[in-house]
Amino acid sequence: MLTVERFLTCWRNTKEMPFPLGMLCQGGMVVAPTFLILLAFPLVEWEVDGRNMSYAELWSSGEGAAIAASLALVSVGAWGLAVRNRISRWLLVLSPVVPYFILVISPGAFTVSSEPIATEVIVGAVVTTIVIYVCLFHLPAVREYLDGESVGT
Repeated sequence: MLTVERFLTCWRNTKEMPFPLGMLCQGGMVVAPTFLILLAFPLVEWEVDGRNMSYAELWSSGEGAAIAASLALVSVGAWGLAVRNRISRWLLVLSPVVPYFILVISPGAFTVSSEPIATEVIVGAVVTTIVIYVCLFHLPAVREYLDGESVGT
């Protein structure tokens, strides 16, 4: 019962967030863990860069680990933000760029289907990271929310 109460408290906290942040946080709390579960089991095929990949291809290429890392960061970051944990903002900030670091250290570094990852994609991830950083660390409404009473921990 305590788990359900904490979940409900976190969900209510998202309603105190500025509107777009609360909506995105709710999505991160539900969608990211759901996709993470789907990624862990060979239930569906995945499409990466317009190419269908089997479960084995997804994980052998390094894409599976990259996607899992990003989803885990979003999930933990969203739940952390819902309990007003200031450090969790960093997880959300890093979530767009961490997959590319993982791909660099994976066996098929920077390749999926023998094509290098486009520079525009990496630049897009960096720009997204900067936008998330500015929103989570410099918007007064977000700071006001985080200064509220910490609950759910």
